[in-house]
Formats: sequence, structure tokens, C-alpha cells
Amino acid sequence: MGDVSSCLDQCGKALTKWGSGLNQKFTRDIAQCKAVIERLRDSSIPSDIETVKEKKIELLKLLGQEEDYWCQRSKSFWLRDGDANTKYFHTAASTRKMTTRISRLMDDEGNWHDDPSSLCQVVQDYFRKLFSLSPSHAIDGFDFVDCKVSDSDNEKFLSPFSFEEFKEAVFQMHSDKSPGLDGLNPAFYQKFWPLIEEFPTSLNDTTIVLIPKCESPKTMKDLRPISLCNVLYKIVSKVLANRLKVLLPNIISNAQSTFVPGRAITNNVLVAFELIHFMRRKQKGKVGEVALKIDISRAYDWVDWQFLKLMMQKLGFFDKWIRLIMLCVTTVSYSVAFNGMEVGPIIPGRGLRQGDPLSPYLFILCAEGLFALMYKAGKEDVKARVTSMFGVVNPINTERYLGLPSLIGRKKKEVFRFIRGRLWQRLQGWKSKLLPRTGKEILIKFVAQAVPFYCMNTFMIPVSLSKELERMMNSFWWGNSNSNGGGIKWLRWEKLCVRKEEGGMGFRDMQAFNLAMIAKQSWNILSNPYALVCRVFKAKYFPRGDFLVAQCGHNPSYTWKSIWHSRIVLEKGCRWRIGNEQHIRVWDDPWLKEMGNFKVDSRRVEGLEDIVVSDLWIPGHKERDVEMIHELFGPRDSSAILNIPLSYVKRTG
Repeated sequence: MGDVSSCLDQCGKALTKWGSGLNQKFTRDIAQCKAVIERLRDSSIPSDIETVKEKKIELLKLLGQEEDYWCQRSKSFWLRDGDANTKYFHTAASTRKMTTRISRLMDDEGNWHDDPSSLCQVVQDYFRKLFSLSPSHAIDGFDFVDCKVSDSDNEKFLSPFSFEEFKEAVFQMHSDKSPGLDGLNPAFYQKFWPLIEEFPTSLNDTTIVLIPKCESPKTMKDLRPISLCNVLYKIVSKVLANRLKVLLPNIISNAQSTFVPGRAITNNVLVAFELIHFMRRKQKGKVGEVALKIDISRAYDWVDWQFLKLMMQKLGFFDKWIRLIMLCVTTVSYSVAFNGMEVGPIIPGRGLRQGDPLSPYLFILCAEGLFALMYKAGKEDVKARVTSMFGVVNPINTERYLGLPSLIGRKKKEVFRFIRGRLWQRLQGWKSKLLPRTGKEILIKFVAQAVPFYCMNTFMIPVSLSKELERMMNSFWWGNSNSNGGGIKWLRWEKLCVRKEEGGMGFRDMQAFNLAMIAKQSWNILSNPYALVCRVFKAKYFPRGDFLVAQCGHNPSYTWKSIWHSRIVLEKGCRWRIGNEQHIRVWDDPWLKEMGNFKVDSRRVEGLEDIVVSDLWIPGHKERDVEMIHELFGPRDSSAILNIPLSYVKRTG
């Protein structure tokens, strides 16, 4: 294939010409089909009957194409196929267009601007200042950063790129995500992937779209800039990101959880909550504690490219890999699109793009430098300087951390009241009245029930609040456009939570779902004991014991109480896998393979209350002591024990 960029440019222009007036064409063709069907509906002439059949097929095809057209423009990714929501899509797309229009802005000196030329100047000045390289304070030697990338890791990074890697990157993208300057979204590349053979060298032009954060934005700070990279560039960037993220767990310290495979952002929430709870309850000792919450404004935009390069060098990345990464970062050229106008080009001197698949991973590499500095300061006993350095004067308060409460008192329902407010905003939107019943089902399952999901991963919310959320969703389900959610509720929410095969709708019981989400944290503690969050809980609540037998303890944190209560879910379904039997207690631990009850039912034998599974084996042999087993246990337990397959490879449970 020749120059891919020029081919895509020509294709984009042809598609633009073809798609102009497509909305009017849909309206006209649909009306014509309906008119023909209506005119020939009662005719008994065979040719007319055949024409009606053909027009019905054509009408269904046109309606599907029209729905796809408005679906792509509305960006409603939560909706699924099989639901005619053309009116909703049209309204959503029109609303998006109206809310993104900017009528006036205030500059840094407090002057208002409303004409197009001065608006463009305000936008251009803001981004040029934002992305301009500022004088940085050099950190000599970077001695605080350890080399963590081995030669074998670098060989994996720099191994030849395969065609399959690029194909995987293409199909990992959502098909209807917004396109970049080339005007072609991921669906185009997924559809015509077999025709693509090579990539051009300069694809880093990026469009910044301004999305208002509030109803009437006044300054540039009230606008959220979203970077739209060319999809062809994102394919290359995603291939690099896919290689980088695999080795991040070995590079990034345990203190960082976001964007690292195998870790979750909720780990940070749990650790922070436990630390603040400890500091809040501490009443003795001469040595105090300090917690510093750092809120980095426009974190991606302020990343210094030289710092990023030095961090990668110090971590041990080979120069060839660093050149590939820096080529993606430093060759960008911005243009800002708003109100149908375009401002630019703007050539940055720093910053990462939020629409770039590489950016999250590069940012945590930079954040690793901050962690290394703090760790070094802790070892050198200079933490006291942090207070004066950052001007910290306020004590711990009940503000949130990562969007969740950092302290919870007795009025728990008030603390979690924000969940109700978010759900209310979702359900009371005027556009929900345009949805048919099938659309409401999808909205409840994929949007409304997902509102408390993040919080439910960490805390058990009050039962009364869970019931209130269910009542709100039930009212929305039975409501209509005339009653505004006040229709007759023909079934209770509990009935709607039953599976469809059994007469319900398959909605979630919020309390049971909350318990299941917290049980995932319990499983994380049980299965990944070396993670930072697990080590914190063990050190604080069961330093000399096991999680499954740990006590709730005196004055525990709300997170620990939530996790502790969720153990019942694990206890019903977990059992020890026989491998290293020296720590598995015969009478107390679940270790049998019998479904429903993994514990021994037989009565304890006096004098043998503390025996472990390895005591049931013949000493020095990997064989069961059959006579002893029949003597100690009843028929059910004896049969279950003797049916356990023996492993000759030592495992740890």
C-alpha cells in the first residue's frame, strides 16, 4: 500500500461527501417506503404483494441504519443492540451538541470575550501557556531511583513487533469512540483491517475538544480538554502500552495500585482508610503521625518530558525503547476545536495526552519517582520537613479520598448520601422518558445499578440506603412519561430481581450485590497475602493468625468490619486444596470435597482436638492411614477423606 495517510485522507473526504445530508436522506427514504406500503397494503395483485414485502425489508434496513447513525453521534455506549431508540439517540446527540457550545469566556486578566476571534485567542493563549516548558528544578543523579528493568525485560520490549499485536490493539478499542483529525473512528479500521499493511511515520496530530464541566462555563478552567488522537496513532501507541503494562508489576512499587495489572484503585482506598483510622484513634506515644493528601492539578499536562526520560533511563530501560516512547510523546501537535472553529497548531513542550493509551503508564512511571523520593526521605528521617515544604496546617478531616469517604462516623447513611444523589440525577433525566421498556431495562442494569458499584467495592452501605436505591429504580421502571415515575408498581423489587427464566427481570438485590463485592476484597486478602493492602490488614487485625479465623477486634475501622462480615460468603464456598497438610486443622478447617459442607461432621475425639491433616498420613509415606481414618470418622467423612486424590508435589494449600 502506498502512503496510508494520503489514502485515508482521500477516503475521509469521500465519506464526508457521501455522508452529507444523510439524516435528510434517511427521513426521505423512510417516508417513501411507508407511503408505498400504505398505498399497496390492501391490494391483492401478486406484483403489489411482492412490492410490499420488498419495501418492508428495505424499511427495516433503513430504520436500522438510521438508529446506528444517531447511536454513533450520541455516544451512548451503555445501550445494546435490539432496541429501537432512534428518538433517544437523536435527542442525546442534539443535547451533546448544545452543551458543548461555548458562548463566552473570561481571560486571565478578568476580561470577558464573546466574539469568535477573541474566543480563539483566549483558548490559544491558555493552551500555549499550559504546555510551555517551565524552568524545572534538577534533581542531581536520580540516586533515589533503583534500576528495576532487567536485560531480559528490555529484550521483550524490543522484540520485533508482529502483525497480530497491531490487530489485537485495533480490536481492543471501542468501535464508536470519537475519531481524531483523520475523521475515522476505530470501527473503520476494524472493518477494513485486512486492507491495512503498513503505517505512516507522522500521525501525531491531535485535536483537543473542550467539554464544559458546568452549565455556564466562565473561564478555561471550567472546560475539560479531551484529546482526540488519530486512531492509526493509537494503534501504534496501544501496541507499546500492551508491552509495557505486562512488566509494570515488577517495576512499580506496591504503594501504587492504579493502572497496574493485578491491582485495583480500591486497594489505595482501603490502605488510606486504615491509616487515617489508626491516626484518629491513636492516643498514646511521643511520636506523632502525619498524612499528606496531594491533589495534583492537571497532572498529565504538567509532566516534564526530560524527567520522564531520566526516570526511564534510571529504571533501566534500553535507549531504543526510550526513543520509541519519547517519539510518541514529543512529536505531538495540537489543534483546539470548539464552536465549529479550530485553533492551532500548538506545539507543546511538556505534558501527556489523556486520550493516548500510553499516558496512564507513563504517568505512574513519573509518580514512581515521587514515591522513591518520599521513601528516601523516610529512611533519612527528614519527614518533618514535609510539613513546612507543603505548608500543611490543617488536621485530618472527613474529606474524601479518590471519591470515597476517608472517615466514617455513626451517621453512616449521611456519609453515603451522595450515592442517592447520583442515582437520582441519572433516573430523573428528562431524556429517560423517551426510552421504551427494553431501553429502561438496559439503563437500570448497565447504568443505574453501576452508580454505587465503586463505593460497594470498599464499604458495606447501610441496608436502609440499599432499600432506598431499590425503591428509586423500581419507581423508574414502572413510571412513564405522564406519571414521571409515579405509575403503579405491579411487582416488588424482590420479584424483579428473580431471573428472567423464573418470571423476573434479573435486576440486582443491592444488599446481596454489596456483600459479594466486599467478599472480593476478602478473597484478595486470602489469595494475595503479599499485597500492600493485605499486609496492612494482617499487621493491624490478625498479626499472629489467619484471616478466616481473625476476630473483628476492639474499635475496628468500618472497612475492616465490612470485610470481616463478608467472610461468610467465602466460608460457604472455600476449602483448602490438599498439598501442604501441616497447617490444615482436621476439625475446624474446610478441606473435604463433599459439596455443601467442606468440614468434618464427625464428633471430635478427646485428646486429638488439635490434629492436622498430615497426622492422618502414615509417617514417612505419602499414604493414608486407612485404619486410623475409619476409627476416627463416620462413614460420610471417611469416604470423603479416602476419595481425595493425593498429590506428590508439595503445595501451600
